[in-house]
Amino acid sequence: MVLLHGLQDCSRSWDFLASTMSKKYRVLALDHRGHGDSDWADPNHYQLVDYVSDIEALFDKENLKDVILIGHSAGGRNAFMYACLLYTSDAAD
Repeated sequence: MVLLHGLQDCSRSWDFLASTMSKKYRVLALDHRGHGDSDWADPNHYQLVDYVSDIEALFDKENLKDVILIGHSAGGRNAFMYACLLYTSDAAD
């Protein structure tokens, strides 16, 4: 399970849900760039494509498959766009 926070938040907003769900799932709560414990990026790299590429990098690095992807607010938008990216790349295959 991957949890994505909103624009003015951080991964810690998921602590209660992550604690509960970790009894059944491996849970990762991502700090989007410039939030929480993540590093700051160049000021020109805070666009939707950048956030989606961070999600893609997490999935690649952790070799994640069959994931429950949950986001709220901007995290929901990022999750939606990442899912669209996966769907369109699978459809091309």
